[in-house]
Amino acid sequence: MDLHTLILFALTEAAMALSPGPAVLLAMSYGSRHGIRGAAVGAAGIELGNLAWFVFSAAGLTTLLLASSTAFAIIKWAGAAYLLYLGVRLLFSRGHASTATMPVPQGRLVAQGFLTQMSNPKAMIFFGALLPQFIDPAAPFAIQFLVLGVMTLIIDYSALILYGWLADRGARMASGPKLFRWFDRVAGAFLVGAGAKLAV
Repeated sequence: MDLHTLILFALTEAAMALSPGPAVLLAMSYGSRHGIRGAAVGAAGIELGNLAWFVFSAAGLTTLLLASSTAFAIIKWAGAAYLLYLGVRLLFSRGHASTATMPVPQGRLVAQGFLTQMSNPKAMIFFGALLPQFIDPAAPFAIQFLVLGVMTLIIDYSALILYGWLADRGARMASGPKLFRWFDRVAGAFLVGAGAKLAV
């Protein structure tokens, strides 16, 4: 694996990480509700999901899942249902007063991030179809997967932290539960839309 391949992979991963999607919306929701610390905790759960997909990809299991229309459909519908569930919860949220006073339920945030990424077919496609394209069959597989996996986690986590920080700053500039409630409704609407789009 040469430097050109690494740079191309880094640019590809950065473009995907910065593209709005379920993980980004979730990180922004965490940032607005629980501040940058909550965004960091939730993003860690998302990266645990990425790590799991990375291990599956290295073991060849992701390719098998992609080849099975039934398995792919199950993950697709589970992901759509979970995104719809998270979106509806935000839509009916009563708002919150301040990110500085909101407790950070670390276990719940990590679990939500993990489940969101594990039920995201786009993650399965990335690790099962796109990632192997950057692997040199003439070089040792283990080292290449390790390097690309670490790069993926670093780039993706940094992007999620950026979005979470922006949401945190926006929430701190706003005031009053009504504004927070509208922010939750916007984020909830996008998550519902993402779930509906995934379903169809």
